[in-house]
Parts: sequence; structure tokens; C-alpha cells
Amino acid sequence: MYHFLAAVYLAPPTPALVEELRKLGLIDTDDLENVKREFNDLFVVPLGRYTTPYEAVYRDEREIAGERVRGLLMGPSTVDVIGRYKAAGAEMDQMVKELPDHVGVELAFMGFLCERESDALKNGDESLVRELRTRQAEFLNDHLQPWVPLLAQRIREKARIEFYKGLASLTEDTVRESLEFLGGDLGSCEQSSIVS
Repeated sequence: MYHFLAAVYLAPPTPALVEELRKLGLIDTDDLENVKREFNDLFVVPLGRYTTPYEAVYRDEREIAGERVRGLLMGPSTVDVIGRYKAAGAEMDQMVKELPDHVGVELAFMGFLCERESDALKNGDESLVRELRTRQAEFLNDHLQPWVPLLAQRIREKARIEFYKGLASLTEDTVRESLEFLGGDLGSCEQSSIVS
């Protein structure tokens, strides 16, 4: 699930994916250009219906020239994300041109941790399984849960194609259910704020 979610936030769906989603009734159009346009409007072109997909914009605040400023890229949460990727042995794919705190990159990291957990389970390495589950719960609680509900709300408000509204809800549900499964804190996103 995490790899699917990461892929659809990092690039517009391919023709093959649009066709499969249409067959499953998960997308109401087979017009690839409309889907691409919606992706670009929501996540690429910072005008109109743009919904920033970067954690730092939603969560971080910095002092600039004596004033507290919100909504900037590459904040403290981005630095922490980079550290967690390195600590887990994950490296960003050089083909990905997004910042480390892009929702797609963070979801891909969760997919990486889940794959490593699956391998550890197959190998009977209970210690590594516990470590990876702890990393997953901490990353979900410290990074995805505080801002994904805000991102999902924004996407549902701005999307014109039902696919992206559903994607937002699926992402929010996946984060919440993963945390519940892992026994995480769930925390509250109320302390975060959205910056347009």
C-alpha cells in the first residue's frame, strides 16, 4: 500500500494504471490528460488549486529577521526526516527530484521499512522486526500523522477528480490504521497549522 501511495503522489498515474483504476471503478474517467492535469494542478504548479505536499510547510516555523515565519521549505522536520532515512539505511532514489519531506518520499520510506520488516520476519529475526516496527511507529507518529490529515483535507477540498479525493482519504486511513496496528500514539494534528 505504501509503495502505491508513494507512486501516485510522486508522479501522475501512467496510462496502464489509469486503465486498471478505471476497470476497478476507482477512477471515473479514462481520460489520461484530465488525470495528469489534476495531478499537476494539485501537486506541481504552485497556483490556484495547488496543495503543497511538503511536511515542513505544514509544521515548521523559523525565525527570519526577528519574525516567526511559517510555510517555508527545508525546515527542522525535513532535517529530522533525512536523519531517520540515514539511520534506517534508506537512500533517496536519484531519479526522485522531490525534497525529502514530500509526502510521496515519506510514504516510500514507510514502504522501505515494511519491506525490511517482511524480510526480517521471513528470516526469523525477531529483534530486527521489533526495531523496524518501532521505527515505523515513531516515523508515523512524529512525521506522517501530524500533517497527513491536514494534507488530506486540503486535497479533498481542492480536487475535482474523485480519484484524488479518495486517494487523500486512503492515505489518511492508512497512516491512522498503521499506527493503531503498531500501537502508536496517534497524537493530534491540531497543533499543526496549514499555510496556503
